[in-house]
Amino acid sequence: MKLTKEKIWYYFNYDPLRSSNTFHESDKKFKAIIGSGRTGKTHKVLMDIVTRMFTHPGGERLIWNMSYDYNELKRDFNQFTRFVGQYNTTFGPFRKYSFKNLYFQLMNGDSYESKNLDSPESYLMEAPSFIIINDAEKVPLEIWRRYVLCRRVTNDAPVYMISKDRNFLNSQQWKELFSKFQEMGDLDVFKDELLENPLVKKV
Repeated sequence: MKLTKEKIWYYFNYDPLRSSNTFHESDKKFKAIIGSGRTGKTHKVLMDIVTRMFTHPGGERLIWNMSYDYNELKRDFNQFTRFVGQYNTTFGPFRKYSFKNLYFQLMNGDSYESKNLDSPESYLMEAPSFIIINDAEKVPLEIWRRYVLCRRVTNDAPVYMISKDRNFLNSQQWKELFSKFQEMGDLDVFKDELLENPLVKKV
């Protein structure tokens, strides 16, 4: 049964600010999420992916979460497994699960892989449906060009670029790389004012 966004958010007790809906409504390929620590950047990205997966049930979709920081990958893995594990009536139990490798596969074939940005050669053999890049401003331009932006890897997958650097995308090198996507209307940038920590109670 196909679920609505409202039912999914209610189930996960997710109540973002009204202004944050612009993030979830964006259909752009590249989404830059920029904000200071503890502003709910990763939580919002994971909820966006969960919502897209649940409202368009299928299977065999691959989620990449990419970072240089193993502890960050471990934290995100724990959060995402908690999300999908709650809704076992749709996805069933995990078919495969490895905390050591920060990997899981659901019964419908959807899977989640943690990728170390120090090993870009491992990116070429797979075609993910979703890509999360943490500390995006630290990723060398060569990796962006050769592994992230090439059609074979991205396969039209949405790319979530998470950064704490407010100057991300403002430097000349980033402008050269992403200006064409912005001109094509394929890049959205979300900053602090559109984010909030969903774990903080609103009054």
